[in-house]
Amino acid sequence: MNATETLLFKETALEDRGVIEKYMYRWGEGSCQHSFAAMYLLSHKYGDSFCERDGYLYVLRSKLCRDGERVYLFPMGDRRDEDGLRHALEAVLEDAHAKGAKVRFESLTREATELCLRLLPGRFEAKADRDLSEYIYTFERLAYQKGPEMHSRRQGVSTFFNQYGDRVRIERISHENLGDVRSFQAFWSHSGQSPEDEEHMEIENTSIQKALEHFEDLGLKGIVLYVDGNCAGYAYGVALSPKHYDVIIEKGDRRITNIYRALNREHVRACAGGFTYINREEDLGVEGLRRAKLMDKPDILLEKYIVTEAEA
Repeated sequence: MNATETLLFKETALEDRGVIEKYMYRWGEGSCQHSFAAMYLLSHKYGDSFCERDGYLYVLRSKLCRDGERVYLFPMGDRRDEDGLRHALEAVLEDAHAKGAKVRFESLTREATELCLRLLPGRFEAKADRDLSEYIYTFERLAYQKGPEMHSRRQGVSTFFNQYGDRVRIERISHENLGDVRSFQAFWSHSGQSPEDEEHMEIENTSIQKALEHFEDLGLKGIVLYVDGNCAGYAYGVALSPKHYDVIIEKGDRRITNIYRALNREHVRACAGGFTYINREEDLGVEGLRRAKLMDKPDILLEKYIVTEAEA
């Protein structure tokens, strides 16, 4: 690698899935940030573009960059080759400096953070960001809900199926029912939201429409839950690695008690068999969401850090 060359980033497109997943499946550590689906579906929010060079994948979050700072994910490649990884980190520094900016790494795991600090001592500063920590559970915990800490969730699912019984029908998301999912999402997005939620809802809805348009191309899997023949909710996710499955979206009719608990269990059972861990993503500092995720006793709380280039 010529140390004077800056990285040449390319906007993420569907045809890049194979290239990107090759790195993320192996080196993404089961994080929901490290999937091709996330890069593509949230391109309007993060502007993720990528560069593959010398055995490493670099990701630039172009829409988070600002004057004097360029935002990247941690370079993905063989972490056993510390010389190669050191050169990859130096390549990111050179890329930012060529644009008159400093480096900011977003959503790094503890392992990636420690590598930054050790391989280039004095060049970076790190700070934990609790709001970005990801909740990871075993498949058995969510699919079978065993143990006293899962009593409330287990009871809620039982109440749902006792109430609705054979009025419930569950299907895998396919071309045949995508129209039902789209119609339900239109209903859901216009019900019960405050004006403060509008920006978030617009970002999320754009992501969902892209997912439904390219469902198979993105490797997504999901379910539709019907009550009395009407769509009452849906959920979908994607593989992050051979061991990790990411729950991306769950949407249920708020008028139906325990619909989300039923969706969560049935989605995992139908789509995540064969995976060891289920990632239910971060809580983004939302108090109620954090309380609910902690109540289920995650098997792993994947800590995340922001790593910035230190002052000279």
